[in-house]
Amino acid sequence: MPQEWITDRLPTEADGDRDGNVWMRHMSGPEYNFFAHWSHVGPGGPWRRTIYWKPPTEFTSTEPDRIASRRVVQITGGDNWLVALCNDGTLLRWAAVVGWTELPAIPQP
Repeated sequence: MPQEWITDRLPTEADGDRDGNVWMRHMSGPEYNFFAHWSHVGPGGPWRRTIYWKPPTEFTSTEPDRIASRRVVQITGGDNWLVALCNDGTLLRWAAVVGWTELPAIPQP
């Protein structure tokens, strides 16, 4: 039985294959699929693990566990947006149209 498309949660690092990729279905048609890094999948985007995925060999924390311990330490905003800095170094952005999304990490030298 082929693997079903997942839309009820975002993938985590543990869902990515050796290159960090998952398989995504393009919304414009059922036959157009592509690889994407697990961190680039947006809410509700249909995805599944690639054939190159292997289960983690050691315990890794799940995304819900990480979010449960996340705390906002600073927040700023404007008319229709907010940006929150969290204690784990992540940045979250709120926009009236899409709600909360996590911003990509800022590259460090």
